[in-house]
Amino acid sequence: MGKGFGGMDFQKMMKQAQKVQAEMAKLQEEIASRTVEATAGGGAIKVKVSGAREVQDIVIDESALDDVELLQDLIIVAVNEGLRQAEEMMQEEMGKLTQGLGLPPGLI
Repeated sequence: MGKGFGGMDFQKMMKQAQKVQAEMAKLQEEIASRTVEATAGGGAIKVKVSGAREVQDIVIDESALDDVELLQDLIIVAVNEGLRQAEEMMQEEMGKLTQGLGLPPGLI
């Protein structure tokens, strides 16, 4: 009794799912506290982004202040790169967690 899903014990499967959920929540908290740094314009613009994908800091070198349009473009590039890195960090860490579960990539 309690067998299903290809002979796997349903209760065992549910316990495993709950364990994975708890581990994922813990990992998401940990990742949210990490930061990544992206730069643009040879380091003239530096952006720090949290694992929760929130911009935490922008540093602009004085040399970038001469050309407003270029400055705006560099800020966009740096912010987008920081957000991309934060997303990549989240996907990598989640992938490690779900690796042994046999789930299709990107499901979680």
